[in-house]
Amino acid sequence: MNEHAAADAVHIVSLIVHVLPARVDAVVTHLAHEADAELVAQSGGKLVVLAETTHERDIVALTTRLADIRGVLGVNLVYHHVEPADSLGEEIAHAPAPA
Repeated sequence: MNEHAAADAVHIVSLIVHVLPARVDAVVTHLAHEADAELVAQSGGKLVVLAETTHERDIVALTTRLADIRGVLGVNLVYHHVEPADSLGEEIAHAPAPA
């Protein structure tokens, strides 16, 4: 992929963040200040985070920032999808329901 194409891409990722139970609230508060990340699910010390970035290095930076928070035991990349930015506005055609 050339540099121009990379700049026109959107990286969509999901992360599982494992946190000490006593530190969950502090980590959730930190996540609220991450512009490209969103907490979408939580169960005990496991947080599911979705993020959209324009470059892979931003994913690495986010993962590092999260891993550096006191009480975070680990950050695991679960899913990574790259989509051309101009295709995100296109409607997806759905197949007709079987009769």
